[in-house]
Amino acid sequence: MANLLPRDPPGTINPAKLLAWAETLPDVGAPNSPDPPAPLEIPPAAVEAVSQDTEVATRTPAATDATVHRLARISSDCNLEDDPLLKENPRYEDMRQEFEQSFAGGLRPSSGRARHLSHHGYFRRQILSQAELFVPLDPDASLDSVVVMEKASASIYDAYLLRADIAKNLNAFYRCQVVFHPSSRTYTLWTREGRVGLPGTGHQRTADNLKSLTDRFRTIFRQKTGLTWNRRYDRPSGLGGRFTFVELDYRGRAAASRVEESDRHYEGIDAHIHEGVRSLMEVMLCGGPVRKDAINEELRTVGTRSAFTAPYEYLSPWACYQGFKTLQRIYRYLESGGLIRWKAVLGASSRYRSQVPFCAGHCRTPAISSYYAIFPELKFIYRLWPQPDVASMLNEVHLQGSRQLHAYGKLSQPMHRAYSSLRHGFRRLTKPLTVEFRELKDYLAKSCHSAHGLRVELQEIYGVFIKSNLPNPYGDWIETKLGHAPFGEERLLLWHGTPLDSLLGILDLGLQIRRRGATWTGTMFGNGIYFADASSKSATFCKHRTSDGEAVLLLCEVDAGRQRIRSVQSMADGHTVVGASSGLSRCIEGRGKLGPAKWKDVSWEIVGAPNGGVVRMPTAGHISTLH
Repeated sequence: MANLLPRDPPGTINPAKLLAWAETLPDVGAPNSPDPPAPLEIPPAAVEAVSQDTEVATRTPAATDATVHRLARISSDCNLEDDPLLKENPRYEDMRQEFEQSFAGGLRPSSGRARHLSHHGYFRRQILSQAELFVPLDPDASLDSVVVMEKASASIYDAYLLRADIAKNLNAFYRCQVVFHPSSRTYTLWTREGRVGLPGTGHQRTADNLKSLTDRFRTIFRQKTGLTWNRRYDRPSGLGGRFTFVELDYRGRAAASRVEESDRHYEGIDAHIHEGVRSLMEVMLCGGPVRKDAINEELRTVGTRSAFTAPYEYLSPWACYQGFKTLQRIYRYLESGGLIRWKAVLGASSRYRSQVPFCAGHCRTPAISSYYAIFPELKFIYRLWPQPDVASMLNEVHLQGSRQLHAYGKLSQPMHRAYSSLRHGFRRLTKPLTVEFRELKDYLAKSCHSAHGLRVELQEIYGVFIKSNLPNPYGDWIETKLGHAPFGEERLLLWHGTPLDSLLGILDLGLQIRRRGATWTGTMFGNGIYFADASSKSATFCKHRTSDGEAVLLLCEVDAGRQRIRSVQSMADGHTVVGASSGLSRCIEGRGKLGPAKWKDVSWEIVGAPNGGVVRMPTAGHISTLH
């Protein structure tokens, strides 16, 4: 039974503690508790900017300082219609107006048209002072080349674009520029694309006619961003798959010379979580492994980041301001104390990575979902753009982080909290020679049929269980049927395939039949939960091609019942047929051409399974044709 399960792995939080008040937590100061991450540090310049508040921020808070927020539950719910993170997003026009009034300074453009080319005359002023500008050249361009500028259209023909999607491990730049070669009196359109911080791949197109290349430049910009070059400061396109235009300041700033990627430390986040939990949580939360070092090993090998593909020194105040506003919204969302929808946090984190470049090489960029993750990004923004608003938020995040550290003995970290939010726990099977491991491996391999056009390769096996003191509907079902199942039970181990981004929801809520009234398509036997005795059949539902060939197969204990409805044809109204059987049948068995010839009793103990009854699985190697 669930209440007899061993304790959760070290480095995770018992779910019973998730919403408990700080003073009731039994593990604070426990001898075996993991060391807390390093304390947050505020840059000296930021401390000076808010010196009157420094004493409050840097001391250890007493219990009377303020009520420590409960650790909010991380939810897999993807219904974002009422999500505060999205509701609080300010209108783009209002954000731009706030920036112009508070930070940009200078003269406003003289016409409405000029506002599409610039904001508050900022970009135009760079053109007017072009003698002082330095626009970096593509690494393959000749040294005597210069980037083309046009005063009439306020154009510096150099566009730096970003596109990030953490779940898809997408962290890409695209840079396009038109340069002039004085020696040959020719023009070249350079494009370069790749992973942020790496050299990328460059392409060129040379011509004597400048207009043909500037027209091509504008076409590329529209294709990548959804905006025309002459309206590049309009609201960004909401369509998926678009790049974000990142404004650069070619006049340079002394403060930027101190900025390095190593300022953004992430190695402390989730550093102490159990390794068997980490690997699967990384798959569920981000779609795959995240980087563990502050700087990717590939970047270390190269020696440094490419300043052309990650131009921190040139990020303009407007670019910093946009990133700051996104961080501010994530912070307020985490501070709301309500349910945290992970997909909303992941989307906002991806948006921030599309506004402020982050060097991760070929590794996945980390999501921004805790104080520990927000803080280094704020420090980074402050070094580029030392504004009191940024310093004030640094101070606030530091204070809240200190309170949390004092109350809980550790900073709340995303994997800790997400694992604690799940109804199901899991443990990695680490002994390949056990009967359990060998028979599960055989079942996976020998139920993979060439007819389905897939080949499976085992990476890891995890045992899944209902966490202590949490409801187990399946267990309750079995308990009520013991000795009272007139039509007979039959408990089978069957496969269920699911995309990686659905795994968090399954371990959060369990396998769910679609709600009444919800739309559903692609179901051969009506609305229900689908299982198969062929691993390759279930694997076809995993959408593995969108996840670099990786997928998750769930092997589930299913009480299919002996009196199943058997059919060799699809039944679109199958759920209605089952419902009309008055309990005689609880599922439909689709009879295919391939299937197990024999079934046998499971010979190992299934942890957390309901008491009583026999669980069966196919006899490995016996495959027959069904009619």
